[in-house]
Amino acid sequence: MEARIGLARAYVAAGQPDKAEKVLKEAMKIDPMRPEPYIELAKIYINQGNIEEAVKILEQGYEKTKNEEIKRLLDEIKTGYETTEDAEQGQSKENND
Repeated sequence: MEARIGLARAYVAAGQPDKAEKVLKEAMKIDPMRPEPYIELAKIYINQGNIEEAVKILEQGYEKTKNEEIKRLLDEIKTGYETTEDAEQGQSKENND
């Protein structure tokens, strides 16, 4: 499993997140109880600006693993996303005034 995680990280470093995503999804199928593939895939989605997909994959990971690191990351993303959303709504309201 560590080899797959390492390979996925190498793909990300080489600018090939699509290949990393494939490797991580394979890792999830092989051992769905390991938290690392969910966390690494969520990081890829976050770096791509795809917060909804990151949240979805972390929710799936937490449901299967009950891992505290996944829960913490999920809470951080949701809190940050809500804060950003509130700020955008505030700016939108100011622009309409």
